[in-house]
Amino acid sequence: MEQIFFVPSIQYFVNRICTPAWVISRQLIDFHDLTYVIGGKGEYVIDGVSCPVGEGDLLYIPPGTWREAKTDEKDPMRLYAFNFFLYDADFRPTKLPLPLGCHIRHDVKLEHLLLRIRQIYALREMTCQMQAAALFMEMICHLLILTGLIQGTGSDPRVQKAAAYVTEHISRHI
Repeated sequence: MEQIFFVPSIQYFVNRICTPAWVISRQLIDFHDLTYVIGGKGEYVIDGVSCPVGEGDLLYIPPGTWREAKTDEKDPMRLYAFNFFLYDADFRPTKLPLPLGCHIRHDVKLEHLLLRIRQIYALREMTCQMQAAALFMEMICHLLILTGLIQGTGSDPRVQKAAAYVTEHISRHI
C-alpha cells in the first residue's frame, strides 16, 4: 500500500464572518484554497462554473484555477479558509485528491481542529506556523476519510481499544 504524505505551507488562514457586501473578485490563483463553510450561504464560481455553498460544504480549489465568490446578502457566510502551497514527500508541488466541492456535514473533530488552528494563530507563539501545519495535516487526513477517499479505522472505538491494548502489551511474551 502506497503511503500518502503532504507537506503544507500555509500562507493565509482566516475564520471569516462575511459582511453582506463581501466578494472575491475573479482571479487566477497560484495557491491551493481550502474553504469550509460553517454557516450562511454563498456562491463560488470556479473556472466559470457556479457552485452554491452553505453550511457543511467544503471547497478545494487547486492552483491554476479561476475563482470568484460572493456571499448571500440576507444570510452571509461564516467560514474557515486556508490558502497554502502543497508538496509531496520529495518536496515537489502536488495537489490534494479532494473533490472540487462536497458536503461533509457537521463534524465535531473537524470543527475542533479548526478551532485549535484559530487559537494557535491568535497566540502568535514562535512555533505557531509549525503547530498549525501539524494540525492542518491532521485535518487533511480527516477530510480524506470523511470524503471516502481513504479508509480509516481511527473513528471506530473498538479498533482504538484494540490498538491501545496491542500497543501496551507489544513487548510481552505470548
